[in-house]
Amino acid sequence: MTERVIQSKCNDSRLDAITKTLLQQATQCVTTKGVFNLMLSDSEELDAVYARLMYDPDLRAMPWNETQLWFLRGEEESIVLHSGIPEDNVHSGTTQEQIDCMVIALSDIDAVGEDLRRDCVSFLIYANSDAQLNWSNCGVAHLFCI
Repeated sequence: MTERVIQSKCNDSRLDAITKTLLQQATQCVTTKGVFNLMLSDSEELDAVYARLMYDPDLRAMPWNETQLWFLRGEEESIVLHSGIPEDNVHSGTTQEQIDCMVIALSDIDAVGEDLRRDCVSFLIYANSDAQLNWSNCGVAHLFCI
């Protein structure tokens, strides 16, 4: 596992960092393979991240038409209703696809099953501290903290 800690001075800069990284990963995947497989957690801790995706003008470039979207648990309706993602691109249940990126709160780490830890390329972890991760995964873990 490769771990990258991105520490911010305030919540706004942390939100900027995680959404910028998400947009970069989405753009890179769409450019290289034509699709971006994204999994989101429904944690309330991520409400500010998802709101930023909906209202920040810089994030209007998010390639929702080329994004295939899954949810760790329950569906995050604000993303589905306000992003412009086609309904056919929103999936429930488990996936056999390799997940390019998972956006997750640190408190949800235990909900990530072994298959996802093995098959996900990148984890964007929204955290309130820079605590060390005590779990194993095969992808890159980006820890966004204050």
